[in-house]
Amino acid sequence: MRSPSYAYVECTTSSANTAFDTSAKHVFDADHGSVVLTDDITGDIVWDRSAGTFTFNDAGIYHIVANLITESNSGINTHTVTFNLNSASAIYTGAALCPAAFDPVGHTHQRIISISAGDVLHVKAVSSANTFSLNAGASLVINRITSDVYASSTVSTAGSNETTSEFNPLDTDGDGPVFATAHKVASGITFTGNAGSMTVPSAGRYLIMVTNFHAASSTTNSNITLELKEGSNILVTGATRNHSSTDPEETTIFTIEDLAASAVLTITWDIGSGVCHAALGTTFTVYKLNDDIKARKSAL
Repeated sequence: MRSPSYAYVECTTSSANTAFDTSAKHVFDADHGSVVLTDDITGDIVWDRSAGTFTFNDAGIYHIVANLITESNSGINTHTVTFNLNSASAIYTGAALCPAAFDPVGHTHQRIISISAGDVLHVKAVSSANTFSLNAGASLVINRITSDVYASSTVSTAGSNETTSEFNPLDTDGDGPVFATAHKVASGITFTGNAGSMTVPSAGRYLIMVTNFHAASSTTNSNITLELKEGSNILVTGATRNHSSTDPEETTIFTIEDLAASAVLTITWDIGSGVCHAALGTTFTVYKLNDDIKARKSAL
């Protein structure tokens, strides 16, 4: 059984509102003005507090979740977040609009990545204009996946869907989004792009996390009902509302479910008015939880 490996960093005191600007900065850098960061990290992950980087001593498969709360100093600005390994191109990019009149805004960024020993993770953020702060409550969670059954797919090019009917925003057919190879990882679980689905190989308990960056395609408001489904069964329902003048916005659905072998998972959006699509950063993550600990206890 693989030993636990994780990192948790939380912002407990907000940074100065000039900490981030139009040049990409590491998010979890303790040198930002006024910011206070606390942590709980296993010894195999090294957080460089003054650089904001995370170095992995052990190879493995890791789930990275940045749950950010940001506040613009002025103006209507887009805050773009990237994950990079070493000096390579971004393997995750997501963006949320954060108008000064409506913030602070919460936005979640997540995906599974494959790590080699010695790899360095960079989590950065940049503003489209002006400056912004990282607010108290923002956090980063890094968790090593201890099973060999996982998949994560991140939208690398937004869709352009033009329907008001219930639809699957991750279906790559026609006006659907694109998932670049570097933005996908899988073992055991099958992601089918032209169905926008995840199919699990075996029965068990699975963590399911769908981060939806929804962008309006017209100037009307959009009421969106989000439904995570297993086949035709609805597992989780969520609701949100956006507008073209304040998008993209983000809504995450998160659950743990007992699934049968060959279960097929999808997400759908039902639009009340206007039209919308999956924007950059929308991510579908599924992985099987390791029940070895539970089995050992039962055998004692």
